[in-house]
Amino acid sequence: MEQLTIAAVAQLTGVPAHTLRKWESRHNIGTPQRTPTGRRVYDMSHVELLRLVRLLSDNGHSLTHLAALDLDGLKALANTHNLQDAQHAIVDSILLVGHKLAHLALPAAQFEEIGRQACSGDEWLSQPEHTQHQALVIELATINPEDVDRLLALRSAYEKIIVVYNFANRTSLRHLELGGTSVTQAPMSAETLMSALQSKPIDSDLLEQPAARARFSDATLAQIAAMTPGLQCECPNHIASLLMSIGAFEQYCRECEDTDPKEKVLHQHLAELSAAARGIFEQALIEVAKADNLDLAAIDAATVNVDQQEA
Repeated sequence: MEQLTIAAVAQLTGVPAHTLRKWESRHNIGTPQRTPTGRRVYDMSHVELLRLVRLLSDNGHSLTHLAALDLDGLKALANTHNLQDAQHAIVDSILLVGHKLAHLALPAAQFEEIGRQACSGDEWLSQPEHTQHQALVIELATINPEDVDRLLALRSAYEKIIVVYNFANRTSLRHLELGGTSVTQAPMSAETLMSALQSKPIDSDLLEQPAARARFSDATLAQIAAMTPGLQCECPNHIASLLMSIGAFEQYCRECEDTDPKEKVLHQHLAELSAAARGIFEQALIEVAKADNLDLAAIDAATVNVDQQEA
């Protein structure tokens, strides 16, 4: 039985470690075994139970109620809501390619089939065997342009591809990520692989769209950041401050893109990611402003008038 640390369980379940400790101490939920030195030790049955608790608590069930249920009871309750754990059973079958990866111990209960090819990843890529596995995890010492082309050509054959590499340049990694392939640097552990299977690749359609102009000026954001919110929290202030930082970083990346050709690809990628993050937080600010009865248009117009008067 595979033993997992609290950090690994937090990563696999999406529940922070401090929350896991609180659930254990207050509700006796997911209580792990202890080593002679007192360290918590979990297994995959804990992971399954904690995922269900997270899912059901997110849908309104109290921890007191959930603590009284065993794993079968939690499953039955989830079925009554037609709830599914987005982090569980992402793929039913997986193919591991590589001298080290082929011997990686994975929780068999998570997969219907685990294929293993104990050969060089380069060798397998030169003549890939077409299998019925949903996910491909392949180990490469280095990633060259030919490897990138071969891996991207396999995207239609697998729902998910994860490349474990030792050395690679940023351009190759970015091309793979934009093509929907996940990349992670060796070594690869079972916990890291399970986390990688649960992560979503970069949305290439989002990144390839032209960056939208900022919805709010720095002056508007600065005023919101300094306001006393009507809500009990300070979410409008925090989001406005974040937007100012993200906007400054985006501008920095675009300036680097123009003046440092050697890092052009990297900074272009960072600028695109920053613009995408900015758009998400701008929408968050709009939603929080509605809850706080903030008139963003009036604040923006007022800052424009002040700027014009000062000019």
